[in-house]
Amino acid sequence: MPKNGVMLHPSTKGIDMSVQSVELPLLFYAWRRKVTGNVAPHQHGGCELIYVLEGHCRVESPAGIFEGTPGKLLVIPPEVIHNQIDDPGEDNIFCVFQANPALFAQHWRSLDLGGETRTIRMFLELCDMTEKNDLTGASALLTPVLTNF
Repeated sequence: MPKNGVMLHPSTKGIDMSVQSVELPLLFYAWRRKVTGNVAPHQHGGCELIYVLEGHCRVESPAGIFEGTPGKLLVIPPEVIHNQIDDPGEDNIFCVFQANPALFAQHWRSLDLGGETRTIRMFLELCDMTEKNDLTGASALLTPVLTNF
């Protein structure tokens, strides 16, 4: 259903995104995106992280424009309408979660993580958990990464 004329991301269908306060982060999903093209304007009920592995992408919203390059982590706050434009060869991992703002500052920003292998492994593990539809342990996996920012 459109919300303010914008579609919610289809991966959120059937997920209760009304949690207001959590001590540990609550992962909704994580996926690896290796498709060139545009993602139409949308929004999420939780914070989105996009970690760029290869290539270049651009995320646009009323809050600003961020360029994603290898090693960049883009932070998109909950409910921010945004789109994504991927150049050929772009490869990223994204996850959407909800966390207490005291645990993780959820404001629009770009962080340069370089090729930190621990973060890459964490994102890939979250993708694997999502694909298997078993998020047991996802909060424990996500928490140490979030507390480093």
